[in-house]
Amino acid sequence: MCADPSTGRWSAYHNSHPSLAERLAAIRAEGAAGLILPRTDPAKGQTLDEAAAKSRLAALGVPVPKNRTCTPAEAPGIAAALGFPVALKALDPDLLHKSEAGGVRLNLRSQADVSQAVAAMQAACPTPQVLVERMAPAAMAEVMASVTTDPAVGRVMMLAGGGVQAELWSDQVLIAAPFTQAEIARALARLKTSALIDGYRGRPAGDRAALITALLALACVDGDVEVNPILVHEQGVTAVDAVMRLP
Repeated sequence: MCADPSTGRWSAYHNSHPSLAERLAAIRAEGAAGLILPRTDPAKGQTLDEAAAKSRLAALGVPVPKNRTCTPAEAPGIAAALGFPVALKALDPDLLHKSEAGGVRLNLRSQADVSQAVAAMQAACPTPQVLVERMAPAAMAEVMASVTTDPAVGRVMMLAGGGVQAELWSDQVLIAAPFTQAEIARALARLKTSALIDGYRGRPAGDRAALITALLALACVDGDVEVNPILVHEQGVTAVDAVMRLP
């Protein structure tokens, strides 16, 4: 089941944190014919590089930065055509932590900057292709989101505070399929990051509605996906990094 714009099935039991058995019983009692179960072993799937993953997200309606794939030598010219500032990223589906490996350069503001970044990147983690993309606008908040298949439970969505601090923050929530607009909204409200989306200490609020729409679209990915982060702007959102494994 993909995005369901209904008001949700479980307004009461989320607040009391019921067991999985109780939750599934409640879903069945309300007439659900079946639940989403694993279709294949996720470990045997194909991992896409970031460019391919973002292309699939864009096709589902998840906003991504304007980008182009090219050879390292072509990157300065492609950057000029896209418009500065840009980000430069190594393209390798096996390179999951590109920043730590030296495979990401941000806020490049000229062709000279891109040329220098290409040289440094090729020395650190040489790849035959790179991704050049426009830098996204400033964000009110960053959210990490993933949808994976658990052998015992089925489809599970994790939401957390996003960015490079995601693994350090104790700020995450899990929900099991089927996913609804109301279910995702309640999960977001339980995050500490929710205060930033609301507009912390007088800052402008982020576009919570656009974020929920993007998360509903993630639920329709045919495979496992992680986006970290989704930038939440005053208007709209942008998925700036993505990992996807097809079934």
